[in-house]
Amino acid sequence: AVGGAVSTIGDETIHTFTSDGTFTALRSGTVQVLIVGGGGAGGSSLTGGGGGGAVLYHPALEISAQDYPITIGTGGVGVANTGVAGGNGGATTAFGVTATGGAGAVGRYTVNPPTGQANGGGGASDRRTNQGVGVAPTPEAAGSFMPVTMAVWAAVLHPTTPAVVVRV
Repeated sequence: AVGGAVSTIGDETIHTFTSDGTFTALRSGTVQVLIVGGGGAGGSSLTGGGGGGAVLYHPALEISAQDYPITIGTGGVGVANTGVAGGNGGATTAFGVTATGGAGAVGRYTVNPPTGQANGGGGASDRRTNQGVGVAPTPEAAGSFMPVTMAVWAAVLHPTTPAVVVRV
């Protein structure tokens, strides 16, 4: 296979994407895939942090010899205006599955917090209790992928940025 930053662990090859690219499978087979959406930004002036992006995992994805486009979601954009929430994280897409980004945190004087982002809602401020609200990925959106437990995260090269990790 070709694409991403390539490393090895024992007899396994790891392809890690932290920016957009293409994973090219040179033959059919089974791979492990971890998809991480971008995190939401913190709000301004005494606010909580942004929510984490969705994290999806497939322990044995069947692939065929072809190109697979990878799109990496960016982290949310921080703000200086106390009346504006931090930006939502961007979605990461790979193998036809999308891990949505986390919600941005509300600003000190934000009236309407962000909603509908996966995995993590953004934090509230010192003057607001209406933090952003996260939602779990739907089974339809995740396909045969599953939300990740900490054990799986540790076993599959826990990336610290939005990424797609493919273990061949």
